Amino acid sequence: MGTQQKLISKYADWIIKKRWLVILASLAVLIFLGSFLTRLSFDSNYRIWFDEQDPYLQSYDQFVKEFGHDDMFVVAFQDPDGILNAKPAETLQRLTERFWQVSGVIRVDSLANFQALRGTDDGFNADALFPANQPITEERLQAARDYVETDPLVSGALLSPDKTVGILRARIAPVAVTPELPAKVYGQLTQILGEEEARSGYHFYMAGGPITDQAFDQVAQSDTARLVPLLLVVLGAVWFAVFRSLTGVAIALGMSLLSVIGALGITALAGHKLNIVTTSAPQLLIGIAVASSLHVMTIFINAKRRGLSSADAVRETLRCNMGPVMLTSITTSIGFFSFYFTANIIPLQRLGFSAGFGTLL
Repeated sequence: MGTQQKLISKYADWIIKKRWLVILASLAVLIFLGSFLTRLSFDSNYRIWFDEQDPYLQSYDQFVKEFGHDDMFVVAFQDPDGILNAKPAETLQRLTERFWQVSGVIRVDSLANFQALRGTDDGFNADALFPANQPITEERLQAARDYVETDPLVSGALLSPDKTVGILRARIAPVAVTPELPAKVYGQLTQILGEEEARSGYHFYMAGGPITDQAFDQVAQSDTARLVPLLLVVLGAVWFAVFRSLTGVAIALGMSLLSVIGALGITALAGHKLNIVTTSAPQLLIGIAVASSLHVMTIFINAKRRGLSSADAVRETLRCNMGPVMLTSITTSIGFFSFYFTANIIPLQRLGFSAGFGTLL
């Protein structure tokens, strides 16, 4: 027996003798790492794609410092009969007032509060087209129709050229921009629009920085919530079809979940946040863990079917698989860690960090 085989045999004997110690120690480490999962949060802000020392990001920050932030959201709705009628005008009037209640908003622009400049004998007057708390009369509507024909700032900005789509814009204060703001803005805005949709029947469309950030967040979390359970079910079914062993299925899926928990725990411990790229780490790790388990369980089950005892089956499994499985795990983790050290895109670095440690676990 060669030196390598002797070492593997001794390791197998130690594992068998101290199996409960090994199991408890492994669980203790995973429980420790899992305790940090409560610290995990999701960051969908555009800044995650850049290093803080990136010259382009620094130039943009300097621009914002000098000229102000450009974060805003836009809401649009359509009325085939035209926006410059009583019902859509009242909707614009109500939404304009309510958008001021959304977190961080410092300015709202719409046809309702657009300042129409009209010449007078003494100079000019600036009045809102549809002032708040004032009734929408036919006289006011006709005045608005006449005015928008003469002002190029309205068409294409607050009103579509065919006058069937109304637009509202809300600007966010620079000091209000935080990682938590998109979720607040999205939640408050959807509530306001939901109430208005129930009242007026219009369907509203949203866009803008906070809306896009929250959409990335929701899509990534929704995909993970749907795909991970589906992946586990499919892999469990395939595993059972191949080995006809519920114990084998439990072991393989258990290893997969523990690997994911450990990787996410290390991610949280390092102070990293999840993003739209790193949410793919659980699926990657489940596939890697199941592949490793497949090699191990194949040898173990075949050894048991040949009549070997459980202890001898473990020795046979380690003898055949310890070298190859360790080699593939180490080389795979090195491949993931290469993302961390060479990728210029920060989310790819984070993915390499999480997947690299998860593979080793």
